Amino acid sequence: MSKLIYTLLLMFLVAGCETPKFGGAVKTNLTNNDPNAIIVVRTIPEGVSNLGISLKHYDINDQKWLDKQGSFLNSYLKDQGFIFVNAVPGQLVVESAELQPNWHICFHSNTLAFNVTPGKVHYLGTIKEQNYVEAIMDQAVQAGETKIRSSENKYYIQDELAPYFKPPAEDDLKLLNDYMRINLPEVSAEIVVPELIKTTYPKPGKPRFASIRCTSNENDRM
Repeated sequence: MSKLIYTLLLMFLVAGCETPKFGGAVKTNLTNNDPNAIIVVRTIPEGVSNLGISLKHYDINDQKWLDKQGSFLNSYLKDQGFIFVNAVPGQLVVESAELQPNWHICFHSNTLAFNVTPGKVHYLGTIKEQNYVEAIMDQAVQAGETKIRSSENKYYIQDELAPYFKPPAEDDLKLLNDYMRINLPEVSAEIVVPELIKTTYPKPGKPRFASIRCTSNENDRM
């Protein structure tokens, strides 16, 4: 995509401001004995886009979605580059990325899975937001769907883009510890770095009376 098109689309699709807030996205007093968990990522650059990363519970051995509440990393809620979100323990996959929140890319053919354990802060690493934003914009441009109704949702199925989290180095862990000590002082749970496993999930389909969803199997297509 040319830089001119990217810049123009950015004006329409991306907005936000750096506002330190958590809302209901994260439990601010998590301990090592808590039955739930927290997931955190760091994003670069620190400017905010309306980018979201959807994490869903999935059994990679049986290849089926699990009936558990997933987690959603919302860049609008980040502060100093960090995004925190509550998580239900279990095996999660990076299901999709979405923009503002109508445009979605499904990562079915090339994604990552990891295990979430209770009473821990799971630091996935650092993501570069622009990679996801540009990929979603490219799909919207190719489909002629850069302007849609606010109630519409567009799902794109492609094989090139894969989620990537740069593993946290010692300095990154120190930065997160320092941030949490000041901004989340009641979170005493241990910080861990989960192993990220390359995996896939069934190609999305279109169930009856509904549009394509990343969690709908291709065999469900009607």
